[in-house]
Amino acid sequence: MTRKVRRSSRLVRAVLESVLPALRGNEAAESEAAMERKPKIGMHVVVFDEVGLRHEGLITADWGTTDEFATVNVLFCASDDTKQDNYGRQIERLSSCAHRSRTNAPGRFWIYPEEEQVA
Repeated sequence: MTRKVRRSSRLVRAVLESVLPALRGNEAAESEAAMERKPKIGMHVVVFDEVGLRHEGLITADWGTTDEFATVNVLFCASDDTKQDNYGRQIERLSSCAHRSRTNAPGRFWIYPEEEQVA
């Protein structure tokens, strides 16, 4: 009976040794995904301007919080076709733009692109 217990312990150990690295890899991937949710300069976001129009935007400043819903500065291309210059479509900026979860305003907020699917 002792031999059977030793064999089953070896088998359990072998299975655990083969499964644990994969589990640790998933934890690392989940942790990395959570880290990516923090706003970074140059990150793509969806911005809603003062009148609630949707734009693709880029973060130009993060106001120093480690929160995933930080206040940021963003820039985006003007939606008005007449706003052209020698460089193409003019850019517009929103300073101190809050995440949608932090404001009740109908516009002037930002969200992560994947949050748009949830709404």
